[in-house]
Amino acid sequence: MAEIVITTDGNCIYSGLLSSTGKIIEIQMESKTHHKIIGNIYVGKVTSMAKGINAAFIDIGLESEVFMPIEPRQKHLFTNGKSYKDKVAVNDELVVQVVKEGDHNKAPKVTPHINVTGEHVVLTFGNVFIGVSNKIEETKERKRLKNCIMPYKSKEFGFIVRTNALHMNETLLENELLMLTKRYEQITGIMKYRPFRSCLYEQPPQFINFIRDTYKSKLSVIRFDDETFYKKAQIAEIDQDLLNYKDYGDFNLYKALEFKKQIEKGLNKMVWLKSGANITIERTEALTAIDVNSGKINMKKGVVDFFYKVNMEAAIIIMHQLRLRNISGIIIIDFIDMPSEEQKLKLLEELRRLANEDRIKTEVIDITKLGLVELTRKKVYKSLEEQIHTLD
Repeated sequence: MAEIVITTDGNCIYSGLLSSTGKIIEIQMESKTHHKIIGNIYVGKVTSMAKGINAAFIDIGLESEVFMPIEPRQKHLFTNGKSYKDKVAVNDELVVQVVKEGDHNKAPKVTPHINVTGEHVVLTFGNVFIGVSNKIEETKERKRLKNCIMPYKSKEFGFIVRTNALHMNETLLENELLMLTKRYEQITGIMKYRPFRSCLYEQPPQFINFIRDTYKSKLSVIRFDDETFYKKAQIAEIDQDLLNYKDYGDFNLYKALEFKKQIEKGLNKMVWLKSGANITIERTEALTAIDVNSGKINMKKGVVDFFYKVNMEAAIIIMHQLRLRNISGIIIIDFIDMPSEEQKLKLLEELRRLANEDRIKTEVIDITKLGLVELTRKKVYKSLEEQIHTLD
């Protein structure tokens, strides 16, 4: 079973997901004083329309305006009396949710389709369907969850069932649905009385979201070494039975688990494998390129089979590095060439198995004619490198 560790050093909070062997799989960092805006819900005012790119620019009270793509059949929560089916125009005031923070020269991105997120279910305004996580594969269980949620769906919103809801008690699930519906009604109830630039809902600290977004069925414990953040978790909408606090004194979990060393490794361009081979990771604006190199391998005999073993070893390390570094977008991997089609298929199978363990959607596409493996990984949080730069 895996475990989550919430620890601190200086002004930084570290959230770590550990494997059953104690290896750090994922790391998230946040400032104790500067909170993220992703997930926050605001009343904004449309300042301009960019018809060429089908977008609106909106003032929600940040240092710069935010960017909202305009899409067909898009619905809106207007605060100035317009119907939710009406089109957006300059000077309209409406409710939006931040889905992406600003990056370099790009403005923060918002959507009018607000989500109200719970531990097991997400309420989705503007999307009236009921969706179930693809990681819940049992047909009977998917049908049970949909039938349980159906009575709570409305003409304005639907629900997405998260992986954590697998085999969940129906009474507990219904309680969460009622709580999410009440929160949505609170937001829509006060929005007409709030001026633009008002924040209607503020996301909890990132470490709470980190806990909430991790599959509880695979967790044994959530450890804290700071009482302040342990108490925040105690009043959050997460499984309280898993919470554990202990004062470790000066030698806290940050030092015991060598977070600093793991972060430094996660920034290195080259990673060595036990076989003597290595992988290099290069990030560009468009994609991430990963190259598997034979390195110090002695290639005197059994070259084909040995390269297959090296590629399989590299696959495990690469998928771990994607999670540790939180690399997203398009990923191209150049494995050591193998003539055997059977070995190539086995390599793809292993990559897909490993991708399925990732809580962030990761899709292994295929091997191209040039022998390159294509992957995509959804961007949910900033990469490890971007997090460090944000904290600097």
